[in-house]
Amino acid sequence: MECQDAIIAQLKQEIQAKSMNVITIENYPIVNEQEIKTSLIDRLSPQLIVHTDDILIDRAQLETMIAGNLTQDRVYGVMSHHQFKDFIDPAKLKQVQAAIALAVASNELVVIYGVRASLVTPPDLLIYADLSRSEIQTRDKSGMFSNWQANNAGEDPNRMLKRGYFFEWRLVDKQKKRALPASTYVLDTHQAGNPIMVATQDYLAGLAEIAQQPFSLVPFFDPGLWGGHWMQETFDFRKNEVNLAWSFNGVPEENSVLLDFGEAQFETPGNNLMFFTGEAVLGERVFGLFGEEFPIRFNFLDTVGGQNLSLQVHPKLSYLQDTFGAHYTQDESYYILHVANGRF
Repeated sequence: MECQDAIIAQLKQEIQAKSMNVITIENYPIVNEQEIKTSLIDRLSPQLIVHTDDILIDRAQLETMIAGNLTQDRVYGVMSHHQFKDFIDPAKLKQVQAAIALAVASNELVVIYGVRASLVTPPDLLIYADLSRSEIQTRDKSGMFSNWQANNAGEDPNRMLKRGYFFEWRLVDKQKKRALPASTYVLDTHQAGNPIMVATQDYLAGLAEIAQQPFSLVPFFDPGLWGGHWMQETFDFRKNEVNLAWSFNGVPEENSVLLDFGEAQFETPGNNLMFFTGEAVLGERVFGLFGEEFPIRFNFLDTVGGQNLSLQVHPKLSYLQDTFGAHYTQDESYYILHVANGRF
């Protein structure tokens, strides 16, 4: 379902027909929550609006709790094993739940939104607003968005990515695997001002269909220190960038997938394929070894007219697990597609 007007009309009709009181919009980090509030929530005219920030511990305390995961390094951290409940202030939660109960008793409409919003109180209708990690990285670089509970818009994008990779995504993905299948609708929030909403049962059926056939992911291009210009010239593409070092086009945890629902094109994180259809994608044996992690990365690297490719150093598995909390190493092989000036 495209167009904000159509989404609002559908929600209002459902709220009235089923006498709903509590509507929850749970979102992934760096989804534009202000846009969700102004374009969707405010137009529902609720008597009470609750944001998940209202139930959390203060940010200084949170930063202390995750300092060991973020480390002082610019790029590397340690995988978080926190749960969202670790950051909830019980007194604040009790106060918010009391306010919600009072509003419901008065037959008022309550909308709860934010990261892990469905934990506040059981909703009558749950919407999951999602975003791919490739778009998150683009927003990291824009200077307009902050990490969850960080207020760090404009910070070094590598540090923002580190916070996402080692902390936020680990925290929220655990909850997404439960919340999204329990939702009524899934919301694509990739395009500013143009959310697209589909029924969750149709969305999950779409993922299951993809898992049974060959599929392609939406490529994600990014500049880098050693990046070249072959892709820019050959594809006549993104020539305003200083270079293009990578094209990630086979990395479900970072790329997105496009689904067609009628005339609507719905963009969704590629890693949702692994979360909800992982065994069908990988097969029983590989899924047994790697679980929901897609164990292969397909990258296109461009150094033509740029610098030498970075030196790849991969640690032993025991060091990787002990130091970073990661589960497997990355073995690499290369296929040379083009050599500039006859040089190898």
